[in-house]
Amino acid sequence: MNEHETMTAMTAVYDGAASGALARLDGFWSAKLAGEDVSRGKVQAAIEAGLATIDGVVCRKAGYKLRGGETLTLSLPETPSDAVAEAGELRVVAKDAHLLVLDKPPGLTVHPAPGFPEGTLVNRLLHHFPDMRHMAGHRPGIVHRLDKDTSGLMLVALTEAARLALSADFAARRVSKTYLALVHGRPDRPAGTIDLPIGRDPRHPTRMAVVEKGGRPASTSWKPVWTSPDGSA
Repeated sequence: MNEHETMTAMTAVYDGAASGALARLDGFWSAKLAGEDVSRGKVQAAIEAGLATIDGVVCRKAGYKLRGGETLTLSLPETPSDAVAEAGELRVVAKDAHLLVLDKPPGLTVHPAPGFPEGTLVNRLLHHFPDMRHMAGHRPGIVHRLDKDTSGLMLVALTEAARLALSADFAARRVSKTYLALVHGRPDRPAGTIDLPIGRDPRHPTRMAVVEKGGRPASTSWKPVWTSPDGSA
């Protein structure tokens, strides 16, 4: 590690009963940091570099088995965003010193990706709020996403403390999201719940789908609010 490298330190308590089979040290932190653009490989590298502790003692074994009740810390190097700032409209619904609430229009991608480095919401955010560049990760301020063609409200963190707090809320499912969607056909029930794991579609890597292995738990409750007269939508 470079002596001038900035680190983000995190602390958590492992609750064996609540976390189920996630007993490996690297598995716990990978799940904790899900959605923050932190790969399991990066977590393992940090652990092996001596940047993880268990009850105050450094642990360099990524596969260390947790029993439950341990206090864990992990430090990760911060990587300032290299995204290019671009002028563009931001529909700000609310703002304070810590976060923004934005109305994302359809057709706008949220953050840069390989082969698509420009023309995203993040590029616009860096133009309007240049200090966001110093936040950790390659998606500064972003704690959740909407698909390119989906419009709606998004929370964006303006500070690192707000980003970590909001990320923890999303990871712990303390945030509920409501979508209005137009679908083909008419359900044969008045309401329902879809409780199936979601991951990358193996046939279409740019899409998400219900998968048999490797998906993340996902639960969606639905109910129709309108039906076309012919039942087609």
